[in-house]
Amino acid sequence: MAFQGDGAALFKSALDQMNGKRDFKLYANFVPIVQSSGMGKSRLVDETAKLIFTVPFCFRSELDGYPEADEAPSKFFFLRTDETFNDVFNRSLLFLENLFSIVNREVQKLPIEADSLPLQWYKYLIKDGNRLRIYKEKGINDKRKPYRPEDSTPEKSRVFVAAQTLIGTIESRVKEDPSEKQTRPVRLLVYIDEAHEMTTNKQTFKRDGRNAYQALCSSLNQLLRLDVFFVFLSTSSMLSDYSPSTRVFWSQRGQNLSITHVQTPYTELPFDVWKEPHLVSEGQHMMDDVCSVGFMVRFGRPLWWTRWEAGDMLVKDYLIGFAMMKLSARNPKEYTKTSYLAALSVRLLLDFEPRRIAAIENENLMVAGHLRVANVIPSHREYIISSTPSEPIVAEAAAQVLRGQNMINLLAENVREGLIEKGQRGELVARLLLTLAHDAAVEQMYVKRREYQGQFEKLFTTPVPLHAFFSALFTETHIKSILECRPDHQPTGPTFEETFEDAYVMFTHFGKAADDWCNSDAFAFMALCRNMAISCREGMKFADLCIPIHFGRNTPLSRDATSAIFVSIKDKEAAMGYNRTHIDVDKMKFFTDGNKGRPVINLILQLGVQAAGRYIPVERTKKQTEAGLLATPERKGRGGLEAPQTPTGVSLSGPRSADEPKTRSKGKTSGRTCYYTIDARGCSSSIYGVVRPNDEPLLHDLLASKDFLSEHSRQGTAHLRAVLAQKPVWTRGQECCSWAKLSDTPPLDPEPTMHETVHLGRDHGDDDVFE
Repeated sequence: MAFQGDGAALFKSALDQMNGKRDFKLYANFVPIVQSSGMGKSRLVDETAKLIFTVPFCFRSELDGYPEADEAPSKFFFLRTDETFNDVFNRSLLFLENLFSIVNREVQKLPIEADSLPLQWYKYLIKDGNRLRIYKEKGINDKRKPYRPEDSTPEKSRVFVAAQTLIGTIESRVKEDPSEKQTRPVRLLVYIDEAHEMTTNKQTFKRDGRNAYQALCSSLNQLLRLDVFFVFLSTSSMLSDYSPSTRVFWSQRGQNLSITHVQTPYTELPFDVWKEPHLVSEGQHMMDDVCSVGFMVRFGRPLWWTRWEAGDMLVKDYLIGFAMMKLSARNPKEYTKTSYLAALSVRLLLDFEPRRIAAIENENLMVAGHLRVANVIPSHREYIISSTPSEPIVAEAAAQVLRGQNMINLLAENVREGLIEKGQRGELVARLLLTLAHDAAVEQMYVKRREYQGQFEKLFTTPVPLHAFFSALFTETHIKSILECRPDHQPTGPTFEETFEDAYVMFTHFGKAADDWCNSDAFAFMALCRNMAISCREGMKFADLCIPIHFGRNTPLSRDATSAIFVSIKDKEAAMGYNRTHIDVDKMKFFTDGNKGRPVINLILQLGVQAAGRYIPVERTKKQTEAGLLATPERKGRGGLEAPQTPTGVSLSGPRSADEPKTRSKGKTSGRTCYYTIDARGCSSSIYGVVRPNDEPLLHDLLASKDFLSEHSRQGTAHLRAVLAQKPVWTRGQECCSWAKLSDTPPLDPEPTMHETVHLGRDHGDDDVFE
């Protein structure tokens, strides 16, 4: 199957840049590729071998799989009893010396052809078993020949001379590219696939904990003055194993060196590259098309569509099961806590807590074995910046892994353990509630069986009628009023039920938006094709979340059939009124060509747990059922004696007020956007149909601020008071104020009370309706 995209050319350019900038610095002539499984690491270096003269190896211990294992060379590096670091260091140099000498002999046999030498050599290795024959030669695998590089300078060592001779032969056959004269291009590339086989316990020296991989990397310092570069690949790349931080590294003398010249691992592998230039075309796909397994495989890493194209019916029928296995790293019914965390990360767009070592290690583990993608590795190499990008087939796999599990409990458990960054607490809980509503709607509706569905009862990647989605999200107490409500400021307009009778949502996961264009009908169309909702970054205008809506069961997907649910999330205890929660779609410029009569939904989730400005409480309140979950404000504001009160119930939008500003949107009749506003206040089983009473404490914990006191190991009141008495912060409490004799003591800060409701349309009861 032909390699797609320009990933190989980009990698070659990166190698040339690294080689040109490294000078003769220690440990700077090799680079690991650290990336998730299925991203095409092996195919990338295989394609690069057509551009740079390459000697490839695969050290896989199993003889099956792709690429084919090179058994003899991999065994050469197996540790023998009582071998030391220096033994393997010297043996590595012997291996490379013999390898370069034999390859040079083979190259000199090649006739001069029209193909470039790298491509000619690439074809030669795969022809007539030449690769196997060369790697089985006794000279390459000779372990008995002594090698002592310390007897001479590196430039006079046998391995240096052998490599220099081979590079000379290559340069004599290479047509010089004028653009490469100033870049010091890599002339000779050696890569080892499945390099993790050199880091296992069996390959670790008992005396000092280092391994064969580290010994090989150290030996490469003998070749620093030559334009030879080494690449290491692994299907289970842990960053610390292949590219340690700048603080420590491995030296031949067995001591750690402070070094900054190690190359930053390469992560820029192809994504969303298919056999056609465009994965989707506007106006060409129906909802059922984009929900099919054969369509979902187009997106994401190359593994999905290449496996689909090359597979038979059994392979295609098991593709979702295969994705589940790759995501969970387990067989069905053997899922672990880590398996569920991987699935949650995909569905809820989780980020790992950057300040916890355990969380950083967990993130590395997710990249190594659970399909999380490494996006950025800083030059200090102390951590990975990673993500779970939009891959519909992986999101479906995650939904199947989590089916029947309590997602609220799973999320709360991981947040409580400090692995997950809570970030904007309200947005995290909102994504959870919306995902639960989507899944509940799918469970309650009939879903037609799809081709290649496999053994699964139903797929979650399916169009969900908007009525069904809201009926699952809210309780029966509120849903009737929602379906019967009318547009904001249009008491005679069509009801919600009438307007959205043939409207659908499709989302199995969320994608991060980085600019305001993502809140447009064009991007909403693109998101629908991926079954994706949109999470807006902090600081973006207008909405916090966006769920695209498609109108028309039999209408092709396009921006002209698209609208959205704009979700605005508020986490203050005091309710906010219409003017402060309304999202003006006209100002947002969501519709490409202005309003075309498509209505939108403003969904305001006032989750109401964040206080307006309370001091740090020492004594736990009734709501704080878990030790250490102390509600502390992050919002600026002044505390007071009166606790904020939030109204509750469902209130329908009434007739238009005579005092209403004339600038208000009038919907279709005025040529402006028609809004349906749903303002949900609170976060409990009385509001949300997807929340059970015993889930409420978990949601409160997720929403509550977590201050530094919650990290203290002794949560008793006396201990916490002693900490505050050290005055790390100033509060109104006696812990900070008792040293001063005041004429009047600081006022108390009573615990706020929460009243919950769903308001529809104009909010007539709030003081801030007219600002």
